[in-house]
Amino acid sequence: MTAAIAINSLSYAYQTDKSILSIPQWSLGQGERVFLYGDSGSGKTTLLNLLCGILVPTNGSIALFGEALATMTNRQRDTFRAQHIGVVFQQFNLIPYLTVFKNIQLAAYFARASRAQTQQLLSRAQSLIDTLGLPKDVLHKRVNQLSVGQQQRVAIARALINQPKLLLVDEPTSALDASARDAFMQLLMHMCEAEQTSLIFVSHDAALGEYFEHKVDLTQLNEVSAHLAQSTSQQIDSCSEVTS
Repeated sequence: MTAAIAINSLSYAYQTDKSILSIPQWSLGQGERVFLYGDSGSGKTTLLNLLCGILVPTNGSIALFGEALATMTNRQRDTFRAQHIGVVFQQFNLIPYLTVFKNIQLAAYFARASRAQTQQLLSRAQSLIDTLGLPKDVLHKRVNQLSVGQQQRVAIARALINQPKLLLVDEPTSALDASARDAFMQLLMHMCEAEQTSLIFVSHDAALGEYFEHKVDLTQLNEVSAHLAQSTSQQIDSCSEVTS
């Protein structure tokens, strides 16, 4: 079976800066769910942006379900992202003055949904809203009328409306208390299981790793971060020897 994600000799640098991401090889199987964690600056958000095609590798390759992102035009990557990848951003990125349904419709529009898919959009949106435990009338409310917890669930519905093969979730629980965070995690895992969606969940909160069978420390995966960590450790050891 083709891997959901296959990374080979990947590196990325912002303009003329030194590389901030260097991953020799990594893969994710279809249907697998991975908890990706690491310190601030370890490259978590950069990796997500590369995986969804917002950024293009400086060197190396990323293939999603056998499709090489770097060989696509910008427009092709945008369409591929909309059709095959769902993204839940830390700040949700919903349009506040539009209704919940209009926000969900936009995701289908960018995926160039067929006429049949468009006709089924309302019923699928309602089904997702019901599964997420939101009131039926929420589809017709403006986003700015909703609580943070409700907006979070709407962001999940929008990410799943096109039945993506891959879901990327970036630090979505930072604004939630412990109870709401745990409820969100249980719901997210249930939705991914039901949809058979591959998942990469990014967070600095290591406690959330308990929901995942597979955990990846990006500080170890990313050779740049690993080298910096080693250099820092050596500097600390040198200072300790001088002061002792």
